[in-house]
Amino acid sequence: MKVGNLGKLITFIVDDSTVRTFQNFERTVSGRWAVHNVIKKKPIPEFIGPDLSKQSMVIILDAAYGVNPRKVIEEIEKTVNKGIPRKFVIGGKQIGKNKVRIVEASEAWDKIIMNGKLVFAKVTLQIEEYR
Repeated sequence: MKVGNLGKLITFIVDDSTVRTFQNFERTVSGRWAVHNVIKKKPIPEFIGPDLSKQSMVIILDAAYGVNPRKVIEEIEKTVNKGIPRKFVIGGKQIGKNKVRIVEASEAWDKIIMNGKLVFAKVTLQIEEYR
């Protein structure tokens, strides 16, 4: 069953042969504010507009569940290096109104077996809205 996707880069899926999912998803939506100092009075805040939303998540890549961790990591790295924005969809609904860009990907290679084959890794993505 498809859980969601990050464009064509990653399809989050759980079925009989494959588990490619994420955990610790967090999203931040904020506004931009200017603060004007006033002599002998409290500062006056002024709303400038919405800020870009930010998301983070940890993707679990486990060869025991039909995933090639190294291949997925290489595709993520290409996307980061090329700055390709993508739609982020969970449960059939796009997260936010705009595409997102991966601003940072950090890898933890947890299990490596004979001949240096990576069989279990976690990738932490820092994602930001793209307009």
